Amino acid sequence: MTCPYRGRPRTGLCSLLAALFINDWFMPSVRVAALLGSRSFAFGASIAVRRNALEGIGGFASVADQLADDYRLGELTRRMGLRTVLSEVVVEHLVDEHGFGDLVRHELRWLRTIRAVRPLGYALSFVTFSLPLAALGSLLAGGGRISLTLLSITAMARLMLHSAACKPRTPLRQMWALALSDTLAFGLWCWGFAARRVQWRHARYRVARDGSAHPIR
Repeated sequence: MTCPYRGRPRTGLCSLLAALFINDWFMPSVRVAALLGSRSFAFGASIAVRRNALEGIGGFASVADQLADDYRLGELTRRMGLRTVLSEVVVEHLVDEHGFGDLVRHELRWLRTIRAVRPLGYALSFVTFSLPLAALGSLLAGGGRISLTLLSITAMARLMLHSAACKPRTPLRQMWALALSDTLAFGLWCWGFAARRVQWRHARYRVARDGSAHPIR
């Protein structure tokens, strides 16, 4: 069993942007995948697995060098014929990003982790960045009436998504952060194709095609 999780920012803009990335992009993507019948996921510390199932896949040693160790844990148990069940309980945790550099490195690692395990899904996920894509389309169209109308509809849909995903909701005075969060996430999604290097705390790793992470000396 695995639980989706919701982020609550501790303090500061960077923590708010990280929480919006989790709540408004990551968690809805999981819910949509589950509604479509997929169970190819498992989320970090919110995984519950029986001891005999863990021993059956070789213990934690079987995922020790994997960047997406949580995803691999679910994958290996499914290969045994077991099911991954998505809990209705949402786990809430505090998000505390100390600066913009930490935020960028953290989100880039998340995105490259997804790319490592689901490359096609990662490539197709550009459709989830609706607001920056609609703004870009409106700009390329010269700000025509139709493009601005579509941009307005997209913005309203984005607000509805945020309202449904976030409890408690972001205060009105911080709603501008939605556009900033989406634009940053879209930029990092593009950057995620550029290399296979990630940073985990103070160490840098190169991610191989099989998803294993190797320290960069």
